[in-house]
Amino acid sequence: MRRLQSLLKKWVSWPVVRHAAALALFTASFCALLLPKLLPARSGQILSNSPADGAILLWSLGWWPHAVAHGILVPYTHAVFAPDGTNLAWTTSVPTAGFLMAPVTRAFGVFAAFNALALLAPVSAAWTMYLLVHRVTRRWWPSLAAGLLFALSPLETSEVAIGHLNLSLTALVPMAAYLVVRHLEGSIRPAVLVPLLGVVLAAEIGVSTEVFATTTLFGGLALLLLYAFDRPRRGALRSTAKVVGAGYVAAGVLASPLLYAALVLRRPPGLASAGHAPAPFSGVETHVSPHLGTLRAGLLHPSGPGSWVATVVLALPLFAILAHLAWTKRRGPVLRALAATAGVALLCSVGVLVVGHTTVPTPWALARHLPFLGLIRPQRLSLFVWLIAAAGAGVWLAARERSPWSWGAGALAIAALLPAMWWGAWTSVVPAPAWAADPPFRPGENVAVVAGPGPRARQLEDLAFPTVWQAESGFTFRLANAYVGSFPPPLPLAVRQFEFARPLGPAQARDVLAWLHQAGVRSVVVMRPANAVVGSVHRLLGTDPVPVGTVVLFRVPG
Repeated sequence: MRRLQSLLKKWVSWPVVRHAAALALFTASFCALLLPKLLPARSGQILSNSPADGAILLWSLGWWPHAVAHGILVPYTHAVFAPDGTNLAWTTSVPTAGFLMAPVTRAFGVFAAFNALALLAPVSAAWTMYLLVHRVTRRWWPSLAAGLLFALSPLETSEVAIGHLNLSLTALVPMAAYLVVRHLEGSIRPAVLVPLLGVVLAAEIGVSTEVFATTTLFGGLALLLLYAFDRPRRGALRSTAKVVGAGYVAAGVLASPLLYAALVLRRPPGLASAGHAPAPFSGVETHVSPHLGTLRAGLLHPSGPGSWVATVVLALPLFAILAHLAWTKRRGPVLRALAATAGVALLCSVGVLVVGHTTVPTPWALARHLPFLGLIRPQRLSLFVWLIAAAGAGVWLAARERSPWSWGAGALAIAALLPAMWWGAWTSVVPAPAWAADPPFRPGENVAVVAGPGPRARQLEDLAFPTVWQAESGFTFRLANAYVGSFPPPLPLAVRQFEFARPLGPAQARDVLAWLHQAGVRSVVVMRPANAVVGSVHRLLGTDPVPVGTVVLFRVPG
């Protein structure tokens, strides 16, 4: 018995076993939190309360295995916005996830792949944060707490709830930090770090170019501040900076097709808007009000007046821990550098601040006009605030591992973030294809979509759902228009009026007909067909409507 106990104790002390146990615990925790939201199981149900945004990712998960099978390596597709196509480097197309989930997609379909990734997002984020803090502290329980704090952060849970896989799959950010820490402590050789960091960074480019760019920005800021504050280690920091630079070169080589498409091929002009001109992401406002209003899933919604107030209130236990850490370690160069980095991220993440009806000047009002920053949604920069905060909480707990008061504070910090997991809607349903059997189109036929009446969000769903049907059909038909997110290729104003079922004047009708013939569109599908919309399309095309399941189909003459 003693020998068995000795072997068991030795076995548990192995790092690989401890890390595997942490991964198993995170998996069990988030399965318990998220899987019940998918019950009772329904066909087409996804872990996303925004089916239009979810449809983009569903299409992407189907596209990448199809693209590789057909020898398409450059992220540019002619399957949507045919015949000209669209630049997938400027769309939330997540090629990294598409490639990794290809076996699941082929075996079980895009819906299973999407839901698996939605569940994997917080699990992997928690685990890589755990690995980072465990490397610094060598303590299991504090590292576990840090992982939970990061994965339950308002930004992470809100992106999981919305279904933004490109923004919820954040595990590579702590992993990059982990590799840099390994080099700073001298436990990994440059010959090993460069390819590993190159793979991690290239994979992040394939998940979210925005997160990759902001990680570069704030990671560089943290190293620069550490260099300024920590004079004895400047030599080591210079060496690390060179190795990290080599890792970026390796990442550029690995992600060269995506970078080529992003920088060289035709790209959309900017964020789509309801008006005539594109609008920048950087102008998204943060509204603050003392009234909580309706709290939505994941909590952090910049447009919601009460979301930031609720976030601050629920994070108070964590803020107290960090305040105590900052005071006790205030002379430490690492803490000073990371605290300053988190402070800059926090100030920028407020974005354009609106208190009540008054716009308050913030640093972002100036920063948003710098190159590249106009493409960033500032509220997403809170990722780096929570990254540093979770790591700091883990370090604080590790220094007080035997204090029940400290663990009470840590447990309270985690518990305060849990209620957001039960607020609001977390799932939605993408309807099955409108046709019962095969698509009613010839192979390769170009199809235009007209949305049904109603609010704009519902119309965007109408334009998004056919992309999922296209993916499920094996891309047997093309789409002349679609919803692909905030950066669509430009369409003539008359065509945008047409796809959103707006009334057309005589000149606009001629422009739409010219576009249909120029794009080679042979069929027009009317979603949620209302009599007024069907009648206007009938008058425009002069052909009879053909009901096909839940849609109406028109053939384009000529």
